Amino acid sequence: MSQNNDDKYIVYIDTGGTFSDAVVVRRDGTFMNGKAPTTSENLEECFFNCIEAAAKNGGKSLDEVLSRTEILGYGTTAGTNAILTRYNAPKLGLIITKGFEDTTTIGRAFGRWAGIHPIESIHVPTTFRPEPLISRSMIRGVTGRIDSAGEEIIPLYEHEAEQAVKELLEAGVDGICVVFLWSFLNDGHEQKVKEIIEKLAPGMPVSLSSETSPLIREFSRANSTIVNLYVGTALRSL
Repeated sequence: MSQNNDDKYIVYIDTGGTFSDAVVVRRDGTFMNGKAPTTSENLEECFFNCIEAAAKNGGKSLDEVLSRTEILGYGTTAGTNAILTRYNAPKLGLIITKGFEDTTTIGRAFGRWAGIHPIESIHVPTTFRPEPLISRSMIRGVTGRIDSAGEEIIPLYEHEAEQAVKELLEAGVDGICVVFLWSFLNDGHEQKVKEIIEKLAPGMPVSLSSETSPLIREFSRANSTIVNLYVGTALRSL
């Protein structure tokens, strides 16, 4: 007997630090919900466990629900927790335009109070910035410059890029971020560094700012690139 649209489900899962919750919604608006402990060391396990719990609460089996699921949404706080707790933190390296190695530390004027509560912003001198996700010792500057029109005015010094990659690999990094000025207009230099990384360390996770956040302002772009790789690397280790 063929299934009709009323037999279809929409499934949403939210994996938190302690519990994972699932809601299975039918087309008529009725729903089943279930909860299971989050298995941080294996998110796949709690993913299916909470769906199965919801299915049982509705008198169904896991296979019945999954075979009739047409939309599945998934959210998790694991990425947020990785940044906040630094648990199982990956060791990352950053390759950036030479002369801008302190970009993520110095930031911009607003960077001192970006993201804090308005009341805290009144007392900026008493606020403290969190430790950077990439330590200064893991940052390398490489010569090369793209201008504000996207034109190359200084070619990439590939020998510097290779040396920077080798030093970061010797330091034991789990991934490398690449952030060059104006790369969102011309990503040639970043792509070349990516090729060098792949040649020296096949399979090494890489995050390019021109791919992750192709927008003006290197401070914000660098932070987005770093968070992208930090969270991705942390989640892949689960």
